[in-house]
Amino acid sequence: MLTDKELADIRRDMGEMLPVSCDILAVTYTQDSSGWDNTPSTNIRAAVPARLDHLEPDSSAQDMIATAESGRILYRLTVPWDADLRDSDQVRIHGVVYEVLAVTLEQTERFCRRALVSKLSDEAGD
Repeated sequence: MLTDKELADIRRDMGEMLPVSCDILAVTYTQDSSGWDNTPSTNIRAAVPARLDHLEPDSSAQDMIATAESGRILYRLTVPWDADLRDSDQVRIHGVVYEVLAVTLEQTERFCRRALVSKLSDEAGD
């Protein structure tokens, strides 16, 4: 078991490996006569340290199955362990918006929080 100091040191070291910042946008779902609408809310958690990695072929079987089933390119987002990141949030990095598909509970031992994300759009509207 790690001491509080060891855990704090590891978290600090992990923070140094998060080279960009992101804005986390909570998404609210409302229903109208035409169905469900999801709109990013104004509840933005800004300038959260982050790292975005393209999932490589040597990723876990779970990740590769998710990529094949979704038909989308998936990325792994890493943020500090205490970041308020939830399934269905959206994340904006350098003007590109990603959908949080699933916050994963891997063996990070409270060092960081990871999520599978997929690109939604960028500033050009792609």
